[in-house]
Amino acid sequence: MHINEPITPIDIQYLLKKRGITQKKLADKYGKSPMTISDVINFRRVSKPLMKAIAQEIDMQPEVVFAWYYNGHGRRAHLYQQPSNAA
Repeated sequence: MHINEPITPIDIQYLLKKRGITQKKLADKYGKSPMTISDVINFRRVSKPLMKAIAQEIDMQPEVVFAWYYNGHGRRAHLYQQPSNAA
């Protein structure tokens, strides 16, 4: 992963695992369900407090980890590509 590439849910999971942090540990620490943590990591749920906490756990800024949200693209907009109109 290069710094100029978008962070993906797989990258977040890898960085957490590298630090020995599981989604269950995050859920317990922040008083949320593991499913809620998973939804935030996988860009299915927006929770600014959890996005900030997850980013801090991997020593990154939330604006970098969740750039798709902070750059004003809305929920999961980064997951969809516009079809090209090549003729």
